[in-house]
Parts: sequence; C-alpha cells; structure tokens
Amino acid sequence: MGYWYLFVLSLFYMTMPLYALNKGNRWWLDMVLAVGIEVVFYIGWMRDDTFADTLCLLNAASFYPFFIMGYMVRKYNMMDWLRKQNWIFTLSLLTFIVLFAFEPKNHAMHTLSWRLIQPITGILICLYFFEKRENESSLLESQLSFIGKHTLDVYVLHYFIVFSINLKVIGLWLKETDNALLATTLAIVITVPVTYCSVYAGKFIRKSKFVNEIVFGDIFRKK
Repeated sequence: MGYWYLFVLSLFYMTMPLYALNKGNRWWLDMVLAVGIEVVFYIGWMRDDTFADTLCLLNAASFYPFFIMGYMVRKYNMMDWLRKQNWIFTLSLLTFIVLFAFEPKNHAMHTLSWRLIQPITGILICLYFFEKRENESSLLESQLSFIGKHTLDVYVLHYFIVFSINLKVIGLWLKETDNALLATTLAIVITVPVTYCSVYAGKFIRKSKFVNEIVFGDIFRKK
C-alpha cells in the first residue's frame, strides 16, 4: 500500500486523546500507555493478516515508538535538558557506529538494533547536529527550511515519483551485496532528487485552483 504512512499517522493521532487523560502529566503513566499501545499494534499485526494489512499495523508497530518519542520530548520540554547532556550525544554516536558496523548475529538482537536502537540513536545525533546549527544561515539551513515548508507536497507526491522509477533491480543488487553503508548512501542519493521533484511538482500542481483545493485540502482552509 503506497500511502501506508497516512493510515499509520491516522492511527497514531487517534491514540492522542488517551494521553490527554493523564491530567497530572505523570511521565511514567504516559510511558505505560505508550508501551500498551505498542503491544496492541504488535498483537494486531500478529493475529490477522487481512486486518493487519488493511490498517498497516506492521508499520504502525515499527514507527510508533519514534512518533511517541517526539511527542514526549515536546510535552515534557526535554529539548532544554537534552542539549545540556553531551554524554547522550557521545553515547548515541558510538552506539550507532558500532551497531551499524557490526550487526548482531542473533535475529532478535539484530531486529532490536535495526528497528529501534539505531533509529533512536540516529535521531538523537540529528537533534544535536541541528541544535548546534540552530542560529546558522548557510545553504544547508535554507534548503532544509525550504523543504520543511513543503512537506505536504513530499508526503502526497513522492510515491508517484518513486513508483515511476524501477528500483527493484537496485533492491535485489543491494540484497546480494548486503552492504548497509552502500544501501544508506544510495538511499540518500535517491531521496534528495525525489524530494525536490516532489516539491516542484507540488508547486506546479498548485497552479490549478481545483487540484489545489481537492488534493491539498485548501478548500477546508477557506473561511
């Protein structure tokens, strides 16, 4: 399903009213709730293929920890605390490098590393990097800001661009080489032009008033 992430985001936002019940903002209660929701997603994925595929529960179980991590950081104003903890950046960087370079042989450990630990440490590294460059105004910051203002275009249109490119050959080749560094590099090389194509395609499409209102929902923004 090409637009699985829209289904997944819908599921995630449907869980948010549950956190609003935590009136005392007790972080441990939010953590218990988050673990419970993650378990529900996982059980739903394991129990029924049709149900799981329709609601994209595999992806929901895979990405919910990162969604809720962002929510927790914002809710409890943890950025101010994180930026003062340089040891977290150092630990994250070392952990990411070690796990990226030396994959665990055990299947359970490999899955935990690949789907949870490496992404979390990678996110923390990026947070520290952007925090250090918060007041910079280089080409990098301007381009990231430009893309950030057009994320809806990327969300809606990137699937059509990726679908038009035959990536199966590259995927099979990367599977044979089993080179994580090469796969990551190629992913970045492919992602950058796809992102810009999505943004400029969105700019072109928005010139049509009808398409702009229907596809991008501007009709709902009218007063």
